[in-house]
Amino acid sequence: MRAAARVSPQQSSSGNADGAGGATSEGESVDMKQVALREVAHCRSGEKGNHSNVSVIAYEERDYPLLERQITVERVRALYGPITRGRILRYEVPAVGALNFVLEDVLEGGRSRTLAFDESGKALSSLMLTLLVEVDDGYVGRAKALATARSDT
Repeated sequence: MRAAARVSPQQSSSGNADGAGGATSEGESVDMKQVALREVAHCRSGEKGNHSNVSVIAYEERDYPLLERQITVERVRALYGPITRGRILRYEVPAVGALNFVLEDVLEGGRSRTLAFDESGKALSSLMLTLLVEVDDGYVGRAKALATARSDT
């Protein structure tokens, strides 16, 4: 089965500055907290020539809409800062709960032409995992869930 992907090269955020929400569908206020993206998703990255791609994959299917709202092209561009000289394309793959970002012209000519190891495509996913996302106050992130599971055994 092939997953359909949608591309949104100039994704814009809605709601708060980071696309997060703080209300239920009934309009009730919900207490929110910030956690590192690593609590909600994992990442894979790679490079091809002068371009890199970083995939963000939700651990739980229910968290994909959170990624879709909050991990925008604008936030990715701000996170990677001065190394993002080209376009950033965002592909949405809801069938697998993932977003894929293609960062064009980010590797200073490609892996074999640069000494900038930190900007290797393989290294870029670690930075993505530091991005802060808003979740409701009762959200149990990956680290706490694993710690609780270990203490129960």
